[in-house]
Order: sequence, then C-alpha cells, then structure tokens
Amino acid sequence: MLALHFDLAKEEHREKIARLLKENIKRHGDHLTTGFVGTPYICHALSDNGFHDLAGVLLLNDDFPSWLYSVKLGATTIWERWNSVKPDGSFDESGMNSLNHYAKNIVLT
Repeated sequence: MLALHFDLAKEEHREKIARLLKENIKRHGDHLTTGFVGTPYICHALSDNGFHDLAGVLLLNDDFPSWLYSVKLGATTIWERWNSVKPDGSFDESGMNSLNHYAKNIVLT
C-alpha cells in the first residue's frame, strides 16, 4: 500500500500491486493486518486504485481486527494493538497495551 499511496511503483506495476493487495486482504477475511506504518494509508491506496468498496469494508468492520472493534469497546484513541482489550473487557496478556498510542491514524471521535 505504501508503494501505491506514495506513488513509488512504476505505472506498469501499479495494477498488479493493487490486485495483490486486494487478494491479501481477502485472504485475511477482509480485515486489517497492517501495522503502525501502513494503517493510515490502506484505505487511500485501495480507493485510489479502484477498490473503493473494499476500503469501505475495512473502514466499517467492527470485529477484530478493525478500527471499530476498539470503538465498540469504548476506545476514543488508537490502541497500541488491535486487540489491546479483549471482547470480555480484559487486557491482552502481551503487556503492550497502550490505549492512547500516538499514531497517524483515523480519529475515533
């Protein structure tokens, strides 16, 4: 997605890269598998390359892992992990559970 979003891919490769991105997302059940760097750009990269509907699906998913999963559990900021809080309200055991993790991401207000 970064190569697409920042126009780093040669024009003749963009369609294939976009298709592979779409296929990867489909393999993961139309859910996010991105980290800190790629997350802010995934919907832009998809929409700009003909997959606006898939960008909408990612944006509106509300089960793990997704932006709205955390919102459903009361988040008003970006968490360090997609599952910092489990569905039962308990914290993930990894110890990395910042519930106000600075990131250039979607604002959840």
